[in-house]
Amino acid sequence: MLSIFIIVGSAPAGHRLLQWLNMPLRENEWTWNIIAAAGTILFGLRWFVQWVYAERIKESKVPAIFWWQSLMGALLLLMYALRQRDLWFALMYVFTFIPYSRNLVLMYRQRSLAQAMVHR
Repeated sequence: MLSIFIIVGSAPAGHRLLQWLNMPLRENEWTWNIIAAAGTILFGLRWFVQWVYAERIKESKVPAIFWWQSLMGALLLLMYALRQRDLWFALMYVFTFIPYSRNLVLMYRQRSLAQAMVHR
């Protein structure tokens, strides 16, 4: 795991494979710092939300908001990584959408099945 952080930390900003990418408002540093901060805060707060939720129900379960926060935080951080043209930073977030989306699909499918059983 440490090796991933070393590779990511040593990757130069503006990776040549992402030079073609022109994000909107690329030169507006404040906008992109706010996007990065929002993504980091959303991504970090999801653990707090899960903890409070588990304490409230006295059981370890992950609420839908956890996965939505994961999805939105990853999206914002991916946008920021692409704006920075940082290949390794972007690769950290590009595939996280798969498990986050899948967990949401499974949760909503289970809810709809449960509602269908109640209405029988």
